[in-house]
Amino acid sequence: MKFGLFKEFPSRDDVTEKQIFQESFALVVAAEDMGVEQMWLAEYHFNPLRSDLSAPITVAGA
Repeated sequence: MKFGLFKEFPSRDDVTEKQIFQESFALVVAAEDMGVEQMWLAEYHFNPLRSDLSAPITVAGA
């Protein structure tokens, strides 16, 4: 059985955008270390109150 993870980059008032990305990348690394083989990234446009990720393909390349 293969496992994957769906990840949003939710906007939050208590942290900066940089911190949101750092937390998200740390989660991805931890998931990979635990054997998660796939990652799905949410994509939301023109809604800064929902998500800080508007270009998931660019982030996936990181």
